[in-house]
Amino acid sequence: MQLVTISSQRQITLPVDMLNQLGVDKKDKLFLTVEGERMIAKPQKGSVVDRLAGSLNRLVSKSRRKIPTHKAIEIARDIAAKEIANE
Repeated sequence: MQLVTISSQRQITLPVDMLNQLGVDKKDKLFLTVEGERMIAKPQKGSVVDRLAGSLNRLVSKSRRKIPTHKAIEIARDIAAKEIANE
């Protein structure tokens, strides 16, 4: 158990070691629920495409980065679906 402080804007900073235990990283999302006097954080489980989409920006040329992330994810899903259908 670790003590965290609530900021004036009602924000908290979660300790890195706890985030590592949950297997979450920067920009990941957590579901929060309250049970009694406990706040429970559970990592959002997404598809591989959803988790990797942002990290692939550095591999794409700047001219191709004009495609919005949501559109790139949609295109990647379509390609993956077609590849799976052809197996």
